[in-house]
Amino acid sequence: MRLLPRQLALALALLGGLLAGCSRTHPEQTAREAETAMAAGDFAKGVTLARQAFQAAPRNIDFGILYGYALLANDRPREAKTQLAQMAAAAPDHFLAQYFHGWILWRLGDYGDAIGPLKNALHLKSGYEEYVPDVLVLLARCCMKQNLPDGARYLQALRAHRSFGREPETHNCLGLLLVGQGQYDQARLRFEEALRLDPGNPVILQNLAVIHDIYLKDPRQAMTYYRESLARRIERRDPTNQAEIRERLRQLARERRLRQ
Repeated sequence: MRLLPRQLALALALLGGLLAGCSRTHPEQTAREAETAMAAGDFAKGVTLARQAFQAAPRNIDFGILYGYALLANDRPREAKTQLAQMAAAAPDHFLAQYFHGWILWRLGDYGDAIGPLKNALHLKSGYEEYVPDVLVLLARCCMKQNLPDGARYLQALRAHRSFGREPETHNCLGLLLVGQGQYDQARLRFEEALRLDPGNPVILQNLAVIHDIYLKDPRQAMTYYRESLARRIERRDPTNQAEIRERLRQLARERRLRQ
């Protein structure tokens, strides 16, 4: 379960911040070395060092969060979930503990359970204001997965942040929300803006394909986006939805032949 570039960059920024003030003595130095290893892509070394740091200082919440993140980066999501849940329970007033607990729950598809710790993180935002847009996006996505109307409120709150217009995830989420409200042309514009900010993103390309296919009844354009999404997934060695996209392309091709 490798992390997406945006998620990896955010996690390392947060973890780098929590280690910035550490002295260079064990276990602080070990934790710093773990963060450095993961920043360089050596997740196996990172998890070993993070575990050593946490075992040496088991009451240090920051080290516990670092270890939980390292477990996820090493394709051990259930262990990561348990570890980060324990840190959140031990530190209810700790922004990072609440944020990473909500994040791992969202990552594993536990959308309803993720809302609570993410709301806690939002309440504890003092000192972490630059990461509020990421919390709001996760809250919005969890609400949309649960068909909760609060998703719109969280997305609209993003407009107060200067980074609102620069994040493809924000526009993609707005597009999904607009689809649910039946505003298909507006949703298309949001997806197009998301794609402009993140060219070649297979998820956004598939969303554009679906809205042209199912809602705008434009099979030609839909096929273009489906093919592009499939190509990008193949390039990235991401098997997600490949079979479904191929089958839909075959169906659309058959329908086009019947119309001719």
